[in-house]
Amino acid sequence: MSYGNIVQLKPNHRLAPDTAHAVVAAQLRGESRAREDRPDVEVAAIAREIESLGLVPDQDELRRRYAAPSGLPEALATRLTE
Repeated sequence: MSYGNIVQLKPNHRLAPDTAHAVVAAQLRGESRAREDRPDVEVAAIAREIESLGLVPDQDELRRRYAAPSGLPEALATRLTE
């Protein structure tokens, strides 16, 4: 079970239902765009999709969910997810 949110929110704030659905869609797009079956690449791709919605991804929560090591160089993440 997951307890965190993959989007950074202020304390006691929640996403509106439409925004929550958009975040889930962004997560699925990011997963599908990751060209390698590596958790760090998936995390980078999902983070970019969330940012495209104008939201701030919670990198720590994404890494926890995908069991990804911290710190994939941005240039490499971009190449692997474009």
